[in-house]
Amino acid sequence: MIHQRSPLDNAFSLEDTARIKKSEGDIRTALECYNEALQIRKAFLDANDPTIADVLIGMSQVYVLDKQLDMAVLMVKQASSIIDGLRIPGEYHKLAEMFHSIGNIYTSSKKYDLATDAYKKQLSLQKRTKGANVTILTSAMAKMAEIHESKGDYERATQLYK
Repeated sequence: MIHQRSPLDNAFSLEDTARIKKSEGDIRTALECYNEALQIRKAFLDANDPTIADVLIGMSQVYVLDKQLDMAVLMVKQASSIIDGLRIPGEYHKLAEMFHSIGNIYTSSKKYDLATDAYKKQLSLQKRTKGANVTILTSAMAKMAEIHESKGDYERATQLYK
């Protein structure tokens, strides 16, 4: 007897393939797999299911690698709205790390206002987690201080360095 796989099993397999393709640097295929998995999950699950947030976070990571920051931010915001609604503390850490990565890319692109916004979102999310990663918090504060320093706002930079 042949066992039929459920659509959600297929979505899980697609997510695994997307993670592998992401690690291989095959951005296009990774995004295709994540997108198909997302469509399946949205068709068969409640719109606020936490696994949908996981797919969105995975997609945002691929968009960051591809430097499509607007899409990465969009995915993180969608995942954030699901996680906020469900109050899943462990998921805030994943979102915080994504905003940190987005902030770093905006900084390297000299888009300082957007970088500062990303770091602020990261700090806000980190504060919601128990046992927040002090290294990441300190790094975000230092990055924001560097941005203020580069803009000539030495007073604000000094406050953040403290």
